[in-house]
Amino acid sequence: MKICCLVGESGSGKSTLAAALTQMSSNAKRLVTYTTRPPRVGEVHGVDYYFVTDDELKAMDNVVVKEDFPPMGSFAVVDDGQVDKRSRTAVYLVDGSLTRAQALVKHYGEKHVVVVHVYLDDETRLLRMCGRAMAGDHNYVEVCRRFLADKKDYAPAQFVAHGLRDERLVNISLETTTKELADILGLKTVALQKELPLSTDETVAMMTGRRSRGNGHERQQRSNRSGDGHQGTRSRGRR
Repeated sequence: MKICCLVGESGSGKSTLAAALTQMSSNAKRLVTYTTRPPRVGEVHGVDYYFVTDDELKAMDNVVVKEDFPPMGSFAVVDDGQVDKRSRTAVYLVDGSLTRAQALVKHYGEKHVVVVHVYLDDETRLLRMCGRAMAGDHNYVEVCRRFLADKKDYAPAQFVAHGLRDERLVNISLETTTKELADILGLKTVALQKELPLSTDETVAMMTGRRSRGNGHERQQRSNRSGDGHQGTRSRGRR
């Protein structure tokens, strides 16, 4: 059994990568987390999150880590039986903060947890975040706040402070990066069959008038230039 915690800045593609990998490998599963915030349009209980009340979450005695983000709500990972600790092949995918990753390592053990930093260049990431705001609440002040906060929260020094290695996986394209993630986790994959919802790459293309296909090399070069000392090459996870 392995748990892969995907960490990284907003808009780097963590959730999309996890969704793609569950399609491409039968051994990859989503670890569904809990939240007290109200469900958004299209979100399904037990698929996107387990939606619970504050009192219900407080009553749980098997919470691995709980993080509060007022006024939005709380988010938690719960050791509720989703993870088959006896399995030799299952890989459970979850995204989250460095605090969540640190707690998972402490609870399940370092040999069972792989922490991967999904990395994307600032330009593409900011365009993705703006694209989400365009399709949602148009709160560009919040986009700017999160963008700047993420630069601090995922700086190399923060990985050191949380006792984690900054294992970067540069997100070049969905299928290529998903296969690289599968390789890190020792998973065999098939071709991506089911079309995912409109990707943020396509949102970026619509906003900028560029084609989303064929720009992987350009994005790799931008990632190399802004990599805080990393050269944009794939780094393997712990085990």
